[in-house]
Amino acid sequence: MASILATQIDEANTVFGKFIRRNYRDLLLNEPLTSPGLKHIQRQCAAWLSQLSRHAAMIAPHEVLQAIAYYDILHRVTTGKPGTQLVNTQIIRAFSAATDGDTRVDETELMQAIDNGRRMADPLHTSGPHNTWFVATLRKWLTQMQTSDFSISTSATPDRQLNRASIILAQSPALLPGLKEIRKEIASGYLRYCEQTLHADAPTLLAMLRFTGAILSATPALSAIPGHNRVSPLRHSLIGALSSSPTLHPAHRAAFTLDLAALSRAEAV
Repeated sequence: MASILATQIDEANTVFGKFIRRNYRDLLLNEPLTSPGLKHIQRQCAAWLSQLSRHAAMIAPHEVLQAIAYYDILHRVTTGKPGTQLVNTQIIRAFSAATDGDTRVDETELMQAIDNGRRMADPLHTSGPHNTWFVATLRKWLTQMQTSDFSISTSATPDRQLNRASIILAQSPALLPGLKEIRKEIASGYLRYCEQTLHADAPTLLAMLRFTGAILSATPALSAIPGHNRVSPLRHSLIGALSSSPTLHPAHRAAFTLDLAALSRAEAV
């Protein structure tokens, strides 16, 4: 029951998240904020938010992080207020399960959820047990990456390793000793993998897009790494690959098709 529910909610989450993305791109083309299209999507989002708030506690801790991935942003778009109360409640459930030994909780997903909270300066995640675990896990990841010479290894799936690298690149160099230089090693090493791996499954393509975005976000600190000038063209290629990926949800493909068209129009100007 819980597993089926999590899958259904995750799919709805993805679809509505991409609908919002598409709609807001329409808004950039001067669609009025009071347009019937936006109001319809807001009603759909409100219904989904209500459904998830009623059923979140029924979802297994190792599945709930995927279910709430878009909850906060959709809550903000729909109500104008953050949805951090529900999100934090579910992160606490997943964190408690993980630290109690439930290995089904995805470490990378939990780190991403906590990192999102840290970016908003949420004290739940910037201090106490969450912060301690977050920093300790970062240290563990860095050790693993150094052991593999900052290249994709067999220790985890490529998408997980790339997502971990993205989280590390987003951290302040002051968080850990030596992180400033290590970030350059990670960016350079994993970028080589991305340039050689355009034909990959959807999770890996998405992780590569996230990773290359993390490199650009960390510029100018990473502007001197080999291949930095090729990151933007690589992202264009990745978006093209995602727009036609047969293993990607149709709503994702539609969103990336719009991204690709927008990039092409920008280049033509």
